[in-house]
Amino acid sequence: MHRFFKQVSVQNVPEGFAVFLDGRPLKNMADGSKFFLPTFAAAGLIAEEWKALPEEFKPSDFPKTRLMMGAAALKEEERLAVINKIMQAAEADVLCFFARFPTDLVRRQEECWRPLVDRMNAMGCDFEIRQDLSVGGLSDKTQNFLREKLFQKDNIPLACLQILSGIYDSVILAFFVEDGILTAQEAFRLSCLEELYQNEKWTVDEAALSARSRRESDAVSAAEILKAYEDKEKSGG
Repeated sequence: MHRFFKQVSVQNVPEGFAVFLDGRPLKNMADGSKFFLPTFAAAGLIAEEWKALPEEFKPSDFPKTRLMMGAAALKEEERLAVINKIMQAAEADVLCFFARFPTDLVRRQEECWRPLVDRMNAMGCDFEIRQDLSVGGLSDKTQNFLREKLFQKDNIPLACLQILSGIYDSVILAFFVEDGILTAQEAFRLSCLEELYQNEKWTVDEAALSARSRRESDAVSAAEILKAYEDKEKSGG
């Protein structure tokens, strides 16, 4: 695609904030509808992407725009599918699966993971820690807690949580990033605890290292959208 605009701005509209290209509002490319966001910060992320586009660009050059527009256009059945995927991820949350050995790895999991599981359970869940690979499913208490939280989310935060829970293999870490308890990078390192432990003991695979770096970058991007979307500062000041 050829860059067809010169000026990019964020303007206050009745519905919230919208991105304008040469004075014209940017429409949702997923369904052609009006596109607006509840915070200046979230609209600003999209504006920055469009300002940075080269003369010739492709959809992969504006990933945050694609994510937010696609999420905003979700129909009800698609929302339900996203929620179900997050619930499925919760059934196999990586923080709940400890190794049997070596003991120093188990100790590290106890120190790093158990406090987070305990904190999530104190909020209203009852995730169980196990040392085998069997997936026992979620209790009614945990299902009800998670579903209530997820159904309250707008489409864009919901989509970001799906991305984070998929990257981390952990709904617990995704929620704690959303709540500001962990940064995206901290959560990513925690999710890779066993992999990082293995890297300390054996040779690092460069391809795996590159893939891990890309996953971390995607997590940071999703977390940036979450933070901007939920930023209650409703002005450009």
